[in-house]
Amino acid sequence: MLNGVHHVAYVVRDLDQAIRIFEEKFGLKLLDRKRTPEEGYGFDAAVLQAGQVKIELICPYTERSPYWQALQERGDHLHHVAFSTPVPLDEAIKELTPRGVKFREEASFQSPVGWWIVNIDPASTGGLVVQLGER
Repeated sequence: MLNGVHHVAYVVRDLDQAIRIFEEKFGLKLLDRKRTPEEGYGFDAAVLQAGQVKIELICPYTERSPYWQALQERGDHLHHVAFSTPVPLDEAIKELTPRGVKFREEASFQSPVGWWIVNIDPASTGGLVVQLGER
């Protein structure tokens, strides 16, 4: 059902430093950088290209961000891996639900960085944070 990695997301304290590390040490190219609205998200994001996979860097700028608490508790860390599927996301939801996979949303949605995604409930993955992303 999964046919590749869509993106890997890190939560970081210093977005500029994280971008520099990926650009200067690993030769990745910055594709996009944006600030999400404080209401609902409250983070700055950068997207870099690593071959066929994108790297998403998330830097919360408000305590109301859903990423703030995890950053305070764990520091910079890998937050989630998003996998691509060979079928549209809403079809993947229908195929995976009978297998016991639970989703946080009933349908895919456009993420703050512009990708169509759906979040898998960590109760279905042994506590791991997993997304599905549409290529």
